[in-house]
Amino acid sequence: MDARCGTRGLRAAAGGRDSVNAPRLLCVSFYFPPLAGPRAVQVSRLLCAADARVTVVAGRTADEGVDPTIAPDVENRLGAVIRIPFTRGRALRRLDYLARRAGLAWGNAPDDKRGWARRACAFITEHTDAAPDALVTFGQPMSCHLFGLEFRKRTSAPWVAHFSDPWADSPYRAATRAAARANANLEAQVARAADALVFTSPETVDLVMRKYSPDIRGKARVLPHCYDRALFESLEPDRAPRPGEYVIRSIGSFYGVRSPEPFYAALETVARNAPDLLQGVRVEFYGYTEARLKGLIENYPAARRVISFKGSVPYMESLRFSLGADCLLAVDAPSGVSVFFPSKLVDFMGSGRHIFALTPEGATRRIASAAGATVAPVDDPAAAAAALAQLLKRKPAGLDGDCSEYESRAVARQFMDIIRETLK
Repeated sequence: MDARCGTRGLRAAAGGRDSVNAPRLLCVSFYFPPLAGPRAVQVSRLLCAADARVTVVAGRTADEGVDPTIAPDVENRLGAVIRIPFTRGRALRRLDYLARRAGLAWGNAPDDKRGWARRACAFITEHTDAAPDALVTFGQPMSCHLFGLEFRKRTSAPWVAHFSDPWADSPYRAATRAAARANANLEAQVARAADALVFTSPETVDLVMRKYSPDIRGKARVLPHCYDRALFESLEPDRAPRPGEYVIRSIGSFYGVRSPEPFYAALETVARNAPDLLQGVRVEFYGYTEARLKGLIENYPAARRVISFKGSVPYMESLRFSLGADCLLAVDAPSGVSVFFPSKLVDFMGSGRHIFALTPEGATRRIASAAGATVAPVDDPAAAAAALAQLLKRKPAGLDGDCSEYESRAVARQFMDIIRETLK
């Protein structure tokens, strides 16, 4: 449903479940199918599996990429999807640029979707007859939580604020001092006002909640990303296993500080020290790779001979390529302890293929290790090369660990437990 189409559908929306006893949820996520990206995938997957009557408030914009293969039937599985238009003209983009140059918080407190959140809240407040049983806001973008702050002034419905990443504490947020103060203040307002604060890993809870009082820390809950078992079962791999062939695939983007170079270096070491291990091995990169990072492969000529870059593919194709791999590659950015749980990792686990993860201490290492992946430190070239050599000697194609706790129905049950806890 588009916000331009009137409000009759919104007023009548009952949700996506037959049970009249299922809670009515108003869920706010700017990124939602057909908009592309991990947030659209994870939010739609969770809400479609939840035992609730769901209305979603989402963004509609020509400024973001779309992927029609992400949850193409989502409209039929939920009560209503209300898409609020959002556009940023040249003048606003120019203001953002000037504000950054001047050290102002404009455009980065919390992000450029702030205006959309105000507009969305005004529209929903004007055209909704009754308050939902609970409000759920999903960030990124963190502006979705500003919808919650405003909506909370007008209703007593419980509010669950879901964070896919840290907000003020994110090591990847490039912010001026003014923006850092503004984000810390906004995060604190949300932390005080919301009834539950949901994060994707206990490591994120520890990072974000350490600065708050015990009563606010007590609101924190962990809800991991999830994969859709039925979706994987409905897909055919793009290739069948072949004797003497071992295909390693990276599916995802590399940019900024997240670089594939640690893998290039490990592969180069193996190619020089034990070239026989690369017999029949192919390495394929699917997804966007920043030109400067792709170009680094020229420094590793032996590795270059088995690596190819395939470019970006639609989400559903990426799942087929995951199923068709013998091993899936995950490379994180170096850091002390990484709190991030990449959503692509949960899809890797859902595929059942083996995983080779180069990652620092933290969430990815803990989760991948428990799944039975081959794990090595991303900042230790010798250890990474040794782990890769052992992998290529064994050539595993599956995972030994139990990943069922990350299946969408299991995670949706946890989600509804959190919702019901706030309704008491």
